[in-house]
Amino acid sequence: MLSHSEFKDAVKEALRHYVRADVLAKNALLGSTLISRSVTGGDPSDVLKTVIVESARTLFAHQRDQKLFGALDLTYFNPVRKQEAAAEQLGISFSTYRRSLAAGVERLAEWLWQQEQKLLSAAAGAPPSSAPAAGTEAVIPLSTRPRLSLVVLPFLNRWRCRCADHRFVELPPR
Repeated sequence: MLSHSEFKDAVKEALRHYVRADVLAKNALLGSTLISRSVTGGDPSDVLKTVIVESARTLFAHQRDQKLFGALDLTYFNPVRKQEAAAEQLGISFSTYRRSLAAGVERLAEWLWQQEQKLLSAAAGAPPSSAPAAGTEAVIPLSTRPRLSLVVLPFLNRWRCRCADHRFVELPPR
């Protein structure tokens, strides 16, 4: 069984080598419960590819997550030759593309880890525990993470106004 960090590294490696079946055939995820339960006699590396892409489609189905899925798609699933071209195709800056790609990879790896843990708990007959197992890192469910926002408020001095001749005039309160 893979540790949390080993599992995430295996997901990242599977994404990097998504188009290379010969390299995917050696990926550590092939021994995971997530993949072994999905194999129905087909090629395990094809099953791994299917699980990854379908998980990404499911995880990033919401409209606000389309940049994340687009970055994953144009980088790993249907790669373009250069990342700059992927950013241009998505209509975003290169730095936004890189942030979206990193966030997409991180969220996908975490979500697959959570699915693996659910399957392992179900196989053991125990209800899924919120406490991490010994030797694993704590997992914060994606739904409980705070969504960060930035609000830009205009700076306005409501009591004084600069006139065309650069004098300040007191304004009555509104």
